[in-house]
Amino acid sequence: MLATSNSQDVIKDSIKQVFGHCMNLSTETITDDESFFSLGLTSLIHAEFHKQLCQLYGDLSSTVLFEYPNFELLAEHIFNRIKDTKANQPAASAS
Repeated sequence: MLATSNSQDVIKDSIKQVFGHCMNLSTETITDDESFFSLGLTSLIHAEFHKQLCQLYGDLSSTVLFEYPNFELLAEHIFNRIKDTKANQPAASAS
């Protein structure tokens, strides 16, 4: 299920929270343009991080963290997916 918030900053903050939890890092030490992998993301943690992101934002490709390797890029990608999904939904009819 897609998250209802469409704010890119809120999405970025939630990604940081999930990442910090998975990596046991304080989110205050993480900058937006830092690579997940430079922060020590391993294949085992990648699987858990990806799983938790999918729970928040719906199905994400297994390569999404390689395609969008930092918080800023991933948040922008998810924001655009949500925006596109909402744009493709039929308008609610007034009854």
